[in-house]
Amino acid sequence: MPRNLFIDSFRGLLFFPMLIFHMVIFYDLKYNTNNTSISYISVLGNVRTLYILLAGASLYLHKKKHKDKSFEKKLFNKKMLLAMIVITAMSHYLYPSQGIKFGILHFIFLASLVVCGTNDNHLLYLSLTLFAIKHLLPNLQSTILGPQPLYASIDLFPLLSNLSLFIGGYQMGKL
Repeated sequence: MPRNLFIDSFRGLLFFPMLIFHMVIFYDLKYNTNNTSISYISVLGNVRTLYILLAGASLYLHKKKHKDKSFEKKLFNKKMLLAMIVITAMSHYLYPSQGIKFGILHFIFLASLVVCGTNDNHLLYLSLTLFAIKHLLPNLQSTILGPQPLYASIDLFPLLSNLSLFIGGYQMGKL
């Protein structure tokens, strides 16, 4: 099964708004400004939703491509783990009070393990439950799982807040 050029191209296009957004974040951190609150800059940060959907779709397509047991071995990606550790350590070194604790790579890694460890027939129920918890019971969410961190972080992608998007992307990959 060849690579999906649409997904690859779209993911590549999303790189540029995220790069600009992160450059503004680093500028804000260095000069103590608040440029990320400017509406058109803030919109750039919202491409994270599309990126999470694409990550879910990519996971399904990758799983479909590797139906044998090699997929499960590839899922526990040592390079991604190393990247998470290095990025977290560097962010804490550069910005000690706001280092990354549970960023996008942490989220994608854990979400991939959760989704692949869940029967496909149960993913809709899981997604609806998470959506309900997020919107109906927001105080139930904890620091890593939910949107109310007890710490400052440059990059935060809580599991409960974003897993239903990831599952939605996974289901879209089936189309």
